Amino acid sequence: WLTGVEPSCNLYGGWNIPGPPEDVNEDGSDPYPSDWGGQNEAGWSNAEFDAACQLAIGSLPGTEGYEMGHKEAQVIFSENVPVIPLFLRLKVAAARPEIVNFGVDPTQNSELYNIYELDIQH
Repeated sequence: WLTGVEPSCNLYGGWNIPGPPEDVNEDGSDPYPSDWGGQNEAGWSNAEFDAACQLAIGSLPGTEGYEMGHKEAQVIFSENVPVIPLFLRLKVAAARPEIVNFGVDPTQNSELYNIYELDIQH
């Protein structure tokens, strides 16, 4: 997935495993709450990861719960290695020194996302 600057722990949440909507657990709960729309194609599930991710998702950016939840989820993810990233999409751009207001935004697909703000300094 192409993702933004926010950690994407929800992509691997146990609640996000795709599966048939008609399946039901012995206790009557839904094993696939996202039905076939789930994005956790690996089918990986870890209760500790889910708890840390839910804490992060339910907290506001900049709060202790947000940072702690994402960090814990990343530690669990790196210890379990449910998927292996094949490549990272690096953002590289260059401009002449006299171009002002040029910058790279990791959430944008183009380096010219703010073309209306670019200017030439004389």
